[in-house]
Amino acid sequence: MNRREFLRIGAGILGAGALGIAGCGRGRTGGTPAAGEGSPASPAPGPAQTGKVGKNRFQELLGNVNAAVATGEDKSPAELVSAALSGLGGTEAFIKAGDSVVIKPNLAWARTAQEAACVHPEVLSAVITACQQAGAGEVLVVEHPCDQAAITFEMSGAKDICSDLGVPLLSLDNESLYEEVELPQGVNITRDQIARDILECDVLINVPVLKVHSATGATIAMKDQMGAIYDRQRYHRTGSGGHRDANLHQNIADLATGLRPTLNLLDATRALTTSGPKGPGIVKQMNTIIAGSDIIAVDALGAKLLGLKPEDIGHIRLGAEAGLGEMDQAKMKLARV
Repeated sequence: MNRREFLRIGAGILGAGALGIAGCGRGRTGGTPAAGEGSPASPAPGPAQTGKVGKNRFQELLGNVNAAVATGEDKSPAELVSAALSGLGGTEAFIKAGDSVVIKPNLAWARTAQEAACVHPEVLSAVITACQQAGAGEVLVVEHPCDQAAITFEMSGAKDICSDLGVPLLSLDNESLYEEVELPQGVNITRDQIARDILECDVLINVPVLKVHSATGATIAMKDQMGAIYDRQRYHRTGSGGHRDANLHQNIADLATGLRPTLNLLDATRALTTSGPKGPGIVKQMNTIIAGSDIIAVDALGAKLLGLKPEDIGHIRLGAEAGLGEMDQAKMKLARV
């Protein structure tokens, strides 16, 4: 029995829906930089990459931009995803034929698509389809939900999407699915248990949804990575004796020093602007997708869409200070598509 067969049996993948209970505690093919937003050469690897964990490919600037921003009230979520990817040079900029691809969307809560607490199913479908069309050898969708996985995956629409596209959807609720790794650049968190599938894939795609958050102000790409670890409550209680929310910000930044997605694709087709992260709350149509390998830029742009200052979101500021990306929009190179 190989490991994937073990996962299908031991982790309870039934078709494409994983059952279980999880607690929370080619050159450019489209899009050109906007005026004043040129395309610099990618920087040489520096200290910010020395602590990277996992085998997934990572380059600091896909398409030589910090982020591609796709907007349009007349565009469907799938069209926005396609436009954003074109702004990065297309999927060929980060996926090779035969690659194993892990998609980590925010599917934390038992909410419907209209409630905006989870990634829109049409966005998830578009990302999976893009990977399949690029020739990925294997595509796997994973999440460690806060609410019961069976209900969450059903209500969010993810189960049906994955089933229709023939892609496994795995709930990361079993500790056997994790491996402990070092995070040498971490301040508070220097070791952690990260999902083994995430550590072993060729391409890691982080797909957050845009929301406010009661403890951290906003939950975007950096915060979404907490769904890749086993013990999230540790991030609330581990620190230097400061306030638990301050420690949480540092711990999220610590994780981001090691866990570097190949691509971050932010679902801002709509945003939960009150009562986050679960809601129900006020949902605002944004008709936007933001994509890039620069997780700080993606988060900073997302925060601005919420009417927040990136520097006021502790983990974004700390991640920028750690050299993980660009927080200042005036210094970003953007492809607006």
